[in-house]
Amino acid sequence: MCLSTIYRGERHPSHIVLKNVAHIRCEDGMVIFTDLMDRKMAVEGEILEADMISGYFIVKESAAS
Repeated sequence: MCLSTIYRGERHPSHIVLKNVAHIRCEDGMVIFTDLMDRKMAVEGEILEADMISGYFIVKESAAS
C-alpha cells in the first residue's frame, strides 16, 4: 500500500496538509484528499508536483483561497 503526505506550496514539515493519504480526486477546481481513516480535506487549487516513489504531493492554493 502506498500512502502520501500532502504539502501546501513546498515540501516542508510546517506545510503538511494531511498525512497517510490514500485517495486524491480533482473536481471543479478543488483537490480532494482522503486519508487512511477516511477523513477528507479539500484544497481549492491544483497539484504542482507528485512523487509516488517518495510518497508526497505538493498543492498550490488558488488566489481565492
